[in-house]
Amino acid sequence: MTTGASPGLEPHYAPQQLGDRLALGLVELGIPRDSVIVLQLPNWAELPLLRVAAEKAGLLSIPALRNFRHAEMEYILKKAEAAGVVIPWRSQN
Repeated sequence: MTTGASPGLEPHYAPQQLGDRLALGLVELGIPRDSVIVLQLPNWAELPLLRVAAEKAGLLSIPALRNFRHAEMEYILKKAEAAGVVIPWRSQN
């Protein structure tokens, strides 16, 4: 697995281990089971890992396009009654 486009991915972990660690992190955040989280990420390896992690944690994940601005994200978050949103700390364009 290459990680060049994904600055935060730890290459020494297998994808299953990363998914398990992410799922545990979501549970530890206190997000209730069957809640919705919105994922607004670039096409990085973390996107499918977070989707799997959300499933393992009993959450529904909704991907959102990166070019959505405040108004679109506000609509999605309110309509989905999202318990959380995942965005990159910083992104290169």
